[in-house]
This record gives sequence, structure tokens and C-alpha cells, in this order.
Amino acid sequence: MKSLKIKYIAAVTDNLVLLPEEMRESFDYIPKKLILNVGSWKREVNMGFSSELDRDTIGIQKNIFQKFSVPENLDYEIKIDGRNLCVGPVICYLVDTQRKYITHERLEKLEVYYKNYDVIKGIIFISAVDQINMVDKTIGGFFFGEDGWKEDIFTYPGVVYRKADIPDEVYQDLINHIGDRIFNSYFFDKYETSEILSTYPQLKEHIAVKKHQNTPFEFEVIMQKDRSMQWSCSGIIAGFGKSESMETNFLIVGYALSCYEALKTVFRMNEKDTFLKQQEIINICIEVCKAHEKAMGNYGELAIDVILDEEKNVWILEVNKTYDHRFPLYSINDTEMYYRIITKPFEYAKALAGF
Repeated sequence: MKSLKIKYIAAVTDNLVLLPEEMRESFDYIPKKLILNVGSWKREVNMGFSSELDRDTIGIQKNIFQKFSVPENLDYEIKIDGRNLCVGPVICYLVDTQRKYITHERLEKLEVYYKNYDVIKGIIFISAVDQINMVDKTIGGFFFGEDGWKEDIFTYPGVVYRKADIPDEVYQDLINHIGDRIFNSYFFDKYETSEILSTYPQLKEHIAVKKHQNTPFEFEVIMQKDRSMQWSCSGIIAGFGKSESMETNFLIVGYALSCYEALKTVFRMNEKDTFLKQQEIINICIEVCKAHEKAMGNYGELAIDVILDEEKNVWILEVNKTYDHRFPLYSINDTEMYYRIITKPFEYAKALAGF
């Protein structure tokens, strides 16, 4: 896919889109009209070529986007599929229920999520549920560009990365216009997890009961999808002590290790057995993720709490639809794992948007 900028042009012809002359070779034939796609918005437009445009620029008539913004100073990818000209991706990171909670201080902390923007490109905007306008099919939000954070109005996106609760009527409206491209779609509970896993014989035998919850530590297995759109493990952390939450657990006890160190230290495993046990944990967790998706919808990340008994059998305690991305930093000071965790969901979002 070609990377480019957008330049707004004044034009006599309505709904005009101009491509650089160098792009003629991208077409088997030259259509007079194309369907311009930005996020979930689409419109048939008149198409032409211009030798006055830079080779990495697409010209769009100034008034073509009336109810929402498509910033000029961002990098976009372009995809030509038949008569469809897709510009994007457009990704909404839905972080809270209310706009008032997205403060300047919070945006500064969220800036790290743009770490691999050069790979993702397009519009990645931070938003709250109360900024969703079901009438105009737009969402207010903040995007990070050359001049820092700016607030604007955007079209319904190609993908929603969900971290906040959404009212049913709003969720249904998004589904109607975006389709199955809202990931972390349904917020399930512990009972539903047990019910789901119980329907799979190979997973039912790994559901933990109370002979199992006296172990001195548990593993948090962070499962995510990336551009391959397949489940993989981004990291495993062993937290020592017991409480309701792995993250809370660490803050109380202050003791955590990588999975590798925990298996070597606690179970005195050799290199080969450590590798095989980690792989067994990951393989079971992949099946747990797939089971939740079949039953509950589209997910891009899940954190699974796992324990091992004295015989090193794997038991599933809980599946968490949200978790603290910073946990690798303050528990085991693993910067590499942290950056892997915060960048993978946007790689998945881009692929899910078709780019």
C-alpha cells in the first residue's frame, strides 16, 4: 500500500479527488468515478490525475467532508480495490465513558501509544463514549500530530479499540455501521468464563477450583493479536502473594518475576522443561482466547490468570478483558514487554480495518 498525505483543493467539479500522475499505472483501466472510503464513511466521487500533485499526495475537494475532519498533516495509506479508493486507517481508541475524564495529563500519558505510528499511520484518535454522535455518525476525540494533541470531530471509524463500557443502543449503532470491527466487544464476567470453558472438554479440565488456589503465586499471561490477526503471547509475569487482582497483588506484596525465572526458581526446571512448560501455558491460553471469541465476539487482547499445582499442572483462574498495560514496567521493569503490549493492538486494528 502507498503512503501519502492529503491536500485539500479548490475545484470546479463537485466531489473531486485527484491522484498524482504517477499513480495511473496502479489501474488496469482508468475509471471516471471511484467510491472514496474513509473509516466507515463512503461516497462516490469524480476521479482524475494531476501532474501538479507531489507523488505522495492525494488531492481532495475542500468541502467533501462536511461533518467531520480528515487532517492534512498526517500520513495515510491508500488502497485501491476495484472502484473503492480506501484512505486510512481510521482507528478510535475508546478509553472512557465521559469526555471530562480525558484530561491534558491523561493525554500526555496516552502519547506513548503512538510509539509505532510510523507503522500504523492514518487517524488514531482517543475518545469517550459520550462523544459518539449517532445522528451524524461521528465521534469527537483527540489525535496526536506534528503540533501535539488536537481535538476534532471524526467519522465513524474503520475500527474501535474498546476499553470502556458502551450503552447497548450506542453499541448496536456502531455494529450496524462498522460491523464486527469493534474489538474487546463484550465485557464478560467470571461466571460466563467458566460457562464458556466448560463446553470444551480440553479446557474444562483446566478450570481451577478452590484444591488449586492455595499456591503462593500466579501467572498473568498477556494474550494479544497483531497484524497477523492471530493470537500470540506478549508476555507472562509471575506475581507472588494472593489477592483479587494480579496488579493489586504486586502493589501489596511487591514481588514478581518473569515466567522463565519463576519456573526455574520455584520448580527448579532445566532449560528444556522451562521452555516446554511456558509453551504449554501459551497453547492452553490460545485455546481459551479462541473459545471466548466464538462465544462472545471480537477480542484483540485478554489477560489470563493461571496457576500451576505441585505437579506442574496448568489451571485457569480468570480471564480478564481489561488489564493494566503498565504492569510489566512496575513489576519486573521489562520495557520491551511493555512496548510490545501497547503497540500490538494498533497493529491488529490496522489489519482489521483492511490496511
